[in-house]
Amino acid sequence: MSRIKYYSSEDFSIENSLVNCEEILNNFDETIVYNDINDIIELYNISIFFQHEIKLLKWSDTEYENYKKIVSKMKSKVYMFFSSISNSNFKKLYGEVLFEYKDNFWTLFNEEID
Repeated sequence: MSRIKYYSSEDFSIENSLVNCEEILNNFDETIVYNDINDIIELYNISIFFQHEIKLLKWSDTEYENYKKIVSKMKSKVYMFFSSISNSNFKKLYGEVLFEYKDNFWTLFNEEID
């Protein structure tokens, strides 16, 4: 499975991305400590779909509401991870960021997440 990336609300990859989101949402364990910055940025990208209220047609309202709760927990993980970035680990972490996530890295590093 390739990484999930939100490009826009009109992107043709939305359905495939949401199918991949569904797998991650169904397997999300809030007790896991994430050490891979790309995993963290992927969680952020999943949250963007929900921020824009984009969902699969097959999701019931109940499923969608449950997923929104999970996404809220994911965003907490993103906040925690980015708040732990310091002068001592910045260079190493930034060097690990995948090319397609560089823009998200700077968004998360420079701004607060909605």
